[in-house]
Amino acid sequence: MAKSKEKAEVIEIDIFADQSKLPVKVEDIIEGKGCSDLLMSRGAMQAIVDHVETMVTSEVCDPETPKGRKQMKSLAAKVSSSRKLFEVPCRDEIRTVKAKPKIMTENIGYFCDEFDRIRDKVKAPAVEWQAEQDRIAKVKQDVIDYFPGLIEELKEHLPAIMPNARVEQLTSMIEHIKVADVCGADDRLEEAEKAKADCIMMLEGFLASAEKEVAIAVKAENDRVEAIRKQAKIEAEEAAELKIKQAALDVQAAEKRVIEQKDFADRQQAEAERQKSLAAENAVYQAEQAAIKATEKAEWEARQEAQKLIDDAEALKEKERLKAENKEHQKAMNIEAMTALMNLGIERGVAQEVVKGAVLGNLGSLRMYY
Repeated sequence: MAKSKEKAEVIEIDIFADQSKLPVKVEDIIEGKGCSDLLMSRGAMQAIVDHVETMVTSEVCDPETPKGRKQMKSLAAKVSSSRKLFEVPCRDEIRTVKAKPKIMTENIGYFCDEFDRIRDKVKAPAVEWQAEQDRIAKVKQDVIDYFPGLIEELKEHLPAIMPNARVEQLTSMIEHIKVADVCGADDRLEEAEKAKADCIMMLEGFLASAEKEVAIAVKAENDRVEAIRKQAKIEAEEAAELKIKQAALDVQAAEKRVIEQKDFADRQQAEAERQKSLAAENAVYQAEQAAIKATEKAEWEARQEAQKLIDDAEALKEKERLKAENKEHQKAMNIEAMTALMNLGIERGVAQEVVKGAVLGNLGSLRMYY
Protein backbone atom coordinates (compact mmCIF):
# COMPACT_ATOMS: atom_id res chain seq x y z
CA MET A 1 0.00 0.00 0.00
CA ALA A 2 1.52 3.31 -1.04
CA LYS A 3 1.91 5.79 1.76
CA SER A 4 0.04 9.04 1.27
CA LYS A 5 2.17 12.18 1.36
CA GLU A 6 1.72 14.06 4.61
CA LYS A 7 1.29 17.80 4.17
CA ALA A 8 1.19 19.56 7.52
CA GLU A 9 2.76 22.70 8.86
CA VAL A 10 5.31 22.02 11.63
CA ILE A 11 5.97 24.61 14.32
CA GLU A 12 9.71 24.89 14.94
CA ILE A 13 10.76 25.43 18.55
CA ASP A 14 14.03 26.85 19.90
CA ILE A 15 15.13 24.48 22.67
CA PHE A 16 17.71 26.92 24.02
CA ALA A 17 15.67 30.11 23.72
CA ASP A 18 15.69 30.36 27.54
CA GLN A 19 19.11 29.51 29.01
CA SER A 20 18.59 31.10 32.40
CA LYS A 21 18.57 27.74 34.22
CA LEU A 22 21.46 26.19 32.31
CA PRO A 23 24.86 25.82 34.02
CA VAL A 24 26.61 27.01 30.84
CA LYS A 25 25.75 29.13 27.86
CA VAL A 26 25.35 27.24 24.62
CA GLU A 27 27.19 29.96 22.71
CA ASP A 28 30.24 29.50 24.99
CA ILE A 29 30.25 25.73 24.52
CA ILE A 30 30.02 26.17 20.73
CA GLU A 31 33.09 28.43 20.94
CA GLY A 32 34.89 25.80 23.05
CA LYS A 33 34.61 27.75 26.34
CA GLY A 34 33.83 25.81 29.53
CA CYS A 35 33.91 22.38 27.87
CA SER A 36 36.34 20.97 30.41
CA ASP A 37 34.20 22.07 33.35
CA LEU A 38 31.11 20.63 31.68
CA LEU A 39 32.81 17.33 30.95
CA MET A 40 33.89 16.99 34.56
CA SER A 41 30.40 17.65 35.96
CA ARG A 42 27.70 15.01 35.51
CA GLY A 43 25.35 17.31 37.40
CA ALA A 44 25.82 20.12 34.86
CA MET A 45 25.21 17.67 32.03
CA GLN A 46 22.08 16.35 33.79
CA ALA A 47 20.74 19.91 34.03
CA ILE A 48 21.15 20.33 30.27
CA VAL A 49 19.55 16.90 29.61
CA ASP A 50 16.59 17.74 31.88
CA HIS A 51 16.15 21.09 30.15
CA VAL A 52 16.09 19.51 26.67
CA GLU A 53 13.73 16.71 27.76
CA THR A 54 11.33 19.19 29.35
CA MET A 55 11.30 21.40 26.26
CA VAL A 56 10.57 18.61 23.72
CA THR A 57 8.17 16.59 25.84
CA SER A 58 6.08 19.63 26.73
CA GLU A 59 4.87 19.74 23.13
CA VAL A 60 1.50 17.96 22.71
CA CYS A 61 1.60 15.82 19.53
CA ASP A 62 -1.09 13.48 18.22
CA PRO A 63 0.52 10.37 16.58
CA GLU A 64 -2.74 9.63 14.78
CA THR A 65 -2.54 12.80 12.68
CA PRO A 66 0.00 13.59 9.95
CA LYS A 67 0.82 16.88 11.65
CA GLY A 68 1.42 15.22 15.01
CA ARG A 69 3.70 12.54 13.57
CA LYS A 70 5.68 15.11 11.60
CA GLN A 71 6.00 17.30 14.70
CA MET A 72 7.35 14.33 16.68
CA LYS A 73 9.96 13.57 14.01
CA SER A 74 10.94 17.25 13.92
CA LEU A 75 11.42 17.33 17.71
CA ALA A 76 13.50 14.14 17.56
CA ALA A 77 15.70 15.75 14.88
CA LYS A 78 16.00 18.87 17.04
CA VAL A 79 17.26 16.69 19.94
CA SER A 80 19.91 15.16 17.67
CA SER A 81 21.10 18.56 16.40
CA SER A 82 21.17 19.94 19.99
CA ARG A 83 23.29 17.02 21.05
CA LYS A 84 25.86 17.87 18.38
CA LEU A 85 26.08 21.45 19.69
CA PHE A 86 27.65 20.03 22.82
CA GLU A 87 29.21 16.84 21.48
CA VAL A 88 31.49 18.37 18.83
CA PRO A 89 33.26 20.98 20.98
CA CYS A 90 33.42 18.66 23.99
CA ARG A 91 35.01 15.84 22.01
CA ASP A 92 37.46 18.39 20.61
CA GLU A 93 38.17 19.39 24.20
CA ILE A 94 38.80 15.76 25.18
CA ARG A 95 41.33 15.35 22.43
CA THR A 96 43.28 18.33 23.73
CA VAL A 97 42.91 17.71 27.44
CA LYS A 98 45.42 15.30 28.94
CA ALA A 99 44.07 15.15 32.49
CA LYS A 100 41.08 13.06 33.47
CA PRO A 101 40.36 11.69 29.98
CA LYS A 102 38.46 8.66 31.28
CA ILE A 103 35.94 10.72 33.28
CA MET A 104 35.43 13.09 30.40
CA THR A 105 34.96 10.24 27.91
CA GLU A 106 32.45 8.48 30.16
CA ASN A 107 30.54 11.68 30.75
CA ILE A 108 30.32 12.67 27.12
CA GLY A 109 29.24 9.10 26.30
CA TYR A 110 26.54 9.33 28.95
CA PHE A 111 25.60 12.77 27.70
CA CYS A 112 25.19 11.51 24.13
CA ASP A 113 23.24 8.45 25.26
CA GLU A 114 20.81 10.65 27.18
CA PHE A 115 20.23 12.82 24.15
CA ASP A 116 19.63 9.69 22.10
CA ARG A 117 17.20 8.45 24.76
CA ILE A 118 15.28 11.72 24.66
CA ARG A 119 15.27 11.57 20.87
CA ASP A 120 13.89 8.03 20.89
CA LYS A 121 11.40 8.90 23.61
CA VAL A 122 10.02 11.79 21.59
CA LYS A 123 9.85 9.73 18.39
CA ALA A 124 8.48 6.55 20.04
CA PRO A 125 4.73 7.36 19.78
CA ALA A 126 5.07 7.99 16.03
CA VAL A 127 7.10 4.79 15.58
CA GLU A 128 4.60 2.83 17.67
CA TRP A 129 1.69 4.31 15.69
CA GLN A 130 3.28 3.23 12.41
CA ALA A 131 4.02 -0.24 13.81
CA GLU A 132 0.37 -0.58 14.87
CA GLN A 133 -0.80 0.47 11.41
CA ASP A 134 1.51 -2.13 9.86
CA ARG A 135 0.18 -4.78 12.26
CA ILE A 136 -3.45 -3.90 11.43
CA ALA A 137 -2.69 -4.07 7.70
CA LYS A 138 -1.07 -7.49 8.16
CA VAL A 139 -4.10 -8.75 10.13
CA LYS A 140 -6.39 -7.67 7.28
CA GLN A 141 -4.15 -9.32 4.69
CA ASP A 142 -3.94 -12.52 6.78
CA VAL A 143 -7.76 -12.72 6.85
CA ILE A 144 -7.87 -12.45 3.05
CA ASP A 145 -4.90 -14.76 2.40
CA TYR A 146 -6.29 -17.54 4.64
CA PHE A 147 -8.83 -18.73 2.07
CA PRO A 148 -6.60 -19.16 -1.02
CA GLY A 149 -3.92 -20.64 1.24
CA LEU A 150 -6.40 -23.25 2.45
CA ILE A 151 -7.30 -24.18 -1.15
CA GLU A 152 -3.63 -24.63 -2.13
CA GLU A 153 -3.03 -26.84 0.91
CA LEU A 154 -6.06 -29.00 0.05
CA LYS A 155 -4.94 -29.39 -3.57
CA GLU A 156 -1.73 -30.94 -2.25
CA HIS A 157 -3.21 -33.25 0.41
CA LEU A 158 -6.72 -34.25 -0.82
CA PRO A 159 -5.57 -36.78 -3.49
CA ALA A 160 -4.00 -38.94 -0.75
CA ILE A 161 -7.30 -39.22 1.19
CA MET A 162 -9.88 -41.98 0.51
CA PRO A 163 -13.06 -40.68 -1.25
CA ASN A 164 -15.37 -41.45 1.72
CA ALA A 165 -13.08 -39.66 4.20
CA ARG A 166 -12.62 -36.83 1.69
CA VAL A 167 -16.41 -36.29 1.51
CA GLU A 168 -16.68 -36.11 5.32
CA GLN A 169 -13.71 -33.74 5.65
CA LEU A 170 -14.90 -31.40 2.88
CA THR A 171 -18.48 -31.32 4.20
CA SER A 172 -17.26 -30.34 7.66
CA MET A 173 -14.82 -27.78 6.22
CA ILE A 174 -17.51 -26.10 4.08
CA GLU A 175 -19.76 -25.67 7.13
CA HIS A 176 -16.80 -24.22 9.06
CA ILE A 177 -15.87 -21.75 6.29
CA LYS A 178 -19.49 -20.63 5.83
CA VAL A 179 -19.62 -19.36 9.44
CA ALA A 180 -16.04 -18.02 9.42
CA ASP A 181 -15.84 -14.39 10.63
CA VAL A 182 -14.04 -12.02 8.23
CA CYS A 183 -14.78 -8.81 10.13
CA GLY A 184 -11.07 -8.60 10.96
CA ALA A 185 -10.52 -7.40 7.38
CA ASP A 186 -12.19 -4.11 8.38
CA ASP A 187 -12.18 -1.71 5.41
CA ARG A 188 -11.21 -4.61 3.11
CA LEU A 189 -14.31 -6.59 4.09
CA GLU A 190 -15.63 -6.82 0.52
CA GLU A 191 -12.32 -8.30 -0.66
CA ALA A 192 -12.34 -10.80 2.23
CA GLU A 193 -15.96 -11.78 1.52
CA LYS A 194 -15.05 -12.50 -2.12
CA ALA A 195 -12.06 -14.61 -1.08
CA LYS A 196 -14.36 -16.53 1.30
CA ALA A 197 -17.00 -17.05 -1.42
CA ASP A 198 -14.36 -18.24 -3.91
CA CYS A 199 -13.01 -20.65 -1.28
CA ILE A 200 -16.49 -22.11 -0.63
CA MET A 201 -17.06 -22.51 -4.38
CA MET A 202 -13.75 -24.39 -4.76
CA LEU A 203 -14.51 -26.60 -1.74
CA GLU A 204 -17.94 -27.46 -3.15
CA GLY A 205 -16.26 -28.40 -6.42
CA PHE A 206 -13.85 -30.69 -4.55
CA LEU A 207 -16.83 -32.19 -2.67
CA ALA A 208 -18.80 -32.88 -5.87
CA SER A 209 -15.76 -34.65 -7.37
CA ALA A 210 -15.27 -36.77 -4.22
CA GLU A 211 -18.98 -37.71 -4.10
CA LYS A 212 -18.79 -38.78 -7.75
CA GLU A 213 -15.83 -41.04 -6.98
CA VAL A 214 -17.71 -42.59 -4.03
CA ALA A 215 -20.79 -43.22 -6.20
CA ILE A 216 -18.67 -44.89 -8.92
CA ALA A 217 -16.92 -47.11 -6.35
CA VAL A 218 -20.22 -48.12 -4.70
CA LYS A 219 -21.80 -48.98 -8.06
CA ALA A 220 -18.78 -51.06 -9.10
CA GLU A 221 -18.87 -52.98 -5.81
CA ASN A 222 -22.63 -53.55 -6.06
CA ASP A 223 -22.25 -54.82 -9.62
CA ARG A 224 -19.48 -57.18 -8.57
CA VAL A 225 -21.51 -58.55 -5.64
CA GLU A 226 -24.59 -58.99 -7.85
CA ALA A 227 -22.56 -60.89 -10.46
CA ILE A 228 -21.17 -63.20 -7.77
CA ARG A 229 -24.66 -63.79 -6.35
CA LYS A 230 -26.13 -64.65 -9.77
CA GLN A 231 -23.27 -67.03 -10.57
CA ALA A 232 -23.64 -68.77 -7.21
CA LYS A 233 -27.39 -69.14 -7.77
CA ILE A 234 -26.84 -70.65 -11.24
CA GLU A 235 -24.25 -73.12 -9.90
CA ALA A 236 -26.53 -74.14 -7.01
CA GLU A 237 -29.48 -74.70 -9.35
CA GLU A 238 -27.36 -76.73 -11.75
CA ALA A 239 -26.03 -78.89 -8.92
CA ALA A 240 -29.55 -79.46 -7.57
CA GLU A 241 -30.87 -80.41 -11.04
CA LEU A 242 -27.98 -82.81 -11.51
CA LYS A 243 -28.72 -84.55 -8.20
CA ILE A 244 -32.45 -84.75 -9.05
CA LYS A 245 -31.64 -86.36 -12.43
CA GLN A 246 -29.32 -88.82 -10.71
CA ALA A 247 -32.05 -89.66 -8.19
CA ALA A 248 -34.54 -90.25 -11.03
CA LEU A 249 -32.06 -92.61 -12.70
CA ASP A 250 -31.62 -94.44 -9.39
CA VAL A 251 -35.42 -94.81 -9.09
CA GLN A 252 -35.63 -96.22 -12.62
CA ALA A 253 -32.84 -98.65 -11.82
CA ALA A 254 -34.67 -99.76 -8.67
CA GLU A 255 -37.93 -100.25 -10.58
CA LYS A 256 -36.06 -102.28 -13.21
CA ARG A 257 -34.62 -104.49 -10.47
CA VAL A 258 -38.12 -105.03 -9.07
CA ILE A 259 -39.39 -106.12 -12.50
CA GLU A 260 -36.41 -108.43 -12.97
CA GLN A 261 -36.95 -109.94 -9.52
CA LYS A 262 -40.65 -110.45 -10.35
CA ASP A 263 -39.79 -112.10 -13.68
CA PHE A 264 -37.29 -114.32 -11.93
CA ALA A 265 -39.85 -115.28 -9.31
CA ASP A 266 -42.38 -116.05 -12.04
CA ARG A 267 -39.89 -118.24 -13.81
CA GLN A 268 -39.10 -120.06 -10.58
CA GLN A 269 -42.78 -120.57 -9.93
CA ALA A 270 -43.41 -121.97 -13.43
CA GLU A 271 -40.42 -124.27 -13.14
CA ALA A 272 -41.61 -125.49 -9.76
CA GLU A 273 -45.08 -126.17 -11.17
CA ARG A 274 -43.59 -128.14 -14.04
CA GLN A 275 -41.39 -130.16 -11.72
CA LYS A 276 -44.06 -130.67 -9.04
CA SER A 277 -47.17 -131.15 -11.19
CA LEU A 278 -48.22 -133.97 -9.00
CA ALA A 279 -47.68 -132.11 -5.73
CA ALA A 280 -50.57 -131.69 -3.44
CA GLU A 281 -52.82 -128.65 -3.72
CA ASN A 282 -51.59 -127.45 -0.35
CA ALA A 283 -48.02 -127.47 -1.55
CA VAL A 284 -49.06 -125.61 -4.68
CA TYR A 285 -50.99 -123.09 -2.59
CA GLN A 286 -48.08 -122.55 -0.23
CA ALA A 287 -45.73 -122.12 -3.16
CA GLU A 288 -48.06 -119.57 -4.74
CA GLN A 289 -48.38 -117.69 -1.43
CA ALA A 290 -44.65 -117.69 -1.00
CA ALA A 291 -44.17 -116.31 -4.49
CA ILE A 292 -46.79 -113.60 -3.91
CA LYS A 293 -45.18 -112.57 -0.63
CA ALA A 294 -41.77 -112.52 -2.22
CA THR A 295 -43.10 -110.34 -5.02
CA GLU A 296 -44.86 -107.98 -2.64
CA LYS A 297 -41.78 -107.73 -0.47
CA ALA A 298 -39.57 -107.06 -3.48
CA GLU A 299 -41.97 -104.40 -4.73
CA TRP A 300 -42.22 -102.84 -1.27
CA GLU A 301 -38.47 -102.79 -0.87
CA ALA A 302 -38.04 -101.28 -4.32
CA ARG A 303 -40.63 -98.59 -3.58
CA GLN A 304 -38.93 -97.83 -0.23
CA GLU A 305 -35.52 -97.55 -1.87
CA ALA A 306 -36.90 -95.34 -4.64
CA GLN A 307 -38.72 -93.11 -2.12
CA LYS A 308 -35.54 -92.83 -0.04
CA LEU A 309 -33.58 -91.75 -3.11
CA ILE A 310 -36.26 -89.14 -3.91
CA ASP A 311 -36.29 -87.91 -0.28
CA ASP A 312 -32.48 -87.74 -0.24
CA ALA A 313 -32.49 -85.76 -3.49
CA GLU A 314 -35.06 -83.30 -2.09
CA ALA A 315 -33.12 -82.93 1.16
CA LEU A 316 -29.90 -82.37 -0.77
CA LYS A 317 -31.58 -79.73 -2.93
CA GLU A 318 -32.92 -77.94 0.18
CA LYS A 319 -29.49 -78.16 1.84
CA GLU A 320 -27.83 -76.63 -1.24
CA ARG A 321 -30.44 -73.87 -1.33
CA LEU A 322 -29.88 -73.03 2.35
CA LYS A 323 -26.12 -73.18 1.80
CA ALA A 324 -26.38 -70.74 -1.13
CA GLU A 325 -28.57 -68.37 0.91
CA ASN A 326 -26.15 -68.54 3.86
CA LYS A 327 -23.24 -67.89 1.51
CA GLU A 328 -25.02 -64.81 0.12
CA HIS A 329 -25.76 -63.60 3.66
CA GLN A 330 -22.11 -64.03 4.71
CA LYS A 331 -20.85 -62.18 1.61
CA ALA A 332 -23.28 -59.31 2.26
CA MET A 333 -22.12 -58.99 5.88
CA ASN A 334 -18.45 -59.17 4.82
CA ILE A 335 -19.01 -56.38 2.30
CA GLU A 336 -20.86 -54.32 4.92
CA ALA A 337 -17.96 -54.73 7.39
CA MET A 338 -15.36 -53.85 4.73
CA THR A 339 -17.35 -50.73 3.74
CA ALA A 340 -17.53 -49.63 7.39
CA LEU A 341 -13.74 -50.01 7.72
CA MET A 342 -13.17 -48.02 4.53
CA ASN A 343 -15.46 -45.27 5.88
CA LEU A 344 -13.06 -45.00 8.83
CA GLY A 345 -10.28 -44.15 6.37
CA ILE A 346 -8.73 -47.66 6.07
CA GLU A 347 -7.50 -48.51 2.58
CA ARG A 348 -9.50 -51.11 0.61
CA GLY A 349 -6.74 -53.77 0.54
CA VAL A 350 -6.16 -53.47 4.32
CA ALA A 351 -9.94 -53.55 4.99
CA GLN A 352 -10.24 -56.79 2.94
CA GLU A 353 -7.40 -58.43 4.92
CA VAL A 354 -9.00 -57.42 8.26
CA VAL A 355 -12.40 -58.91 7.26
CA LYS A 356 -10.70 -62.07 5.92
CA GLY A 357 -8.75 -62.47 9.19
CA ALA A 358 -11.95 -62.02 11.25
CA VAL A 359 -13.76 -64.66 9.14
CA LEU A 360 -10.90 -67.18 9.55
CA GLY A 361 -10.57 -66.45 13.29
CA ASN A 362 -6.99 -65.22 12.96
CA LEU A 363 -7.55 -61.96 14.90
CA GLY A 364 -8.10 -63.27 18.42
CA SER A 365 -11.40 -62.09 19.91
CA LEU A 366 -12.20 -60.08 16.75
CA ARG A 367 -14.44 -62.47 14.74
CA MET A 368 -17.28 -62.35 12.24
CA TYR A 369 -20.63 -63.68 13.49
CA TYR A 370 -23.42 -64.20 11.01
